[in-house]
Amino acid sequence: MPIRCATASIWHAWLLTSSNMQLWECYHITDPDTIRRLVLACFVDQTAVSTAQQLVVFVTRRDLFRRARRRGTCSLNGAT
Repeated sequence: MPIRCATASIWHAWLLTSSNMQLWECYHITDPDTIRRLVLACFVDQTAVSTAQQLVVFVTRRDLFRRARRRGTCSLNGAT
């Protein structure tokens, strides 16, 4: 999938959420060194991760609730 399509898909998914109180951040990983380091964080025998050229990583953070409540929204971090 072209990087611009993956990034657009992530952005559209973020826009479609209804509450604007997301406790997650989404990262589009394309750097081969970062992908190699993420392989270690995945469950055993996840060969798809070790051979992928791109990854989308969702990170849930409870601390985002307070930030979102203050600002009225959560932001999507920029693609990596």
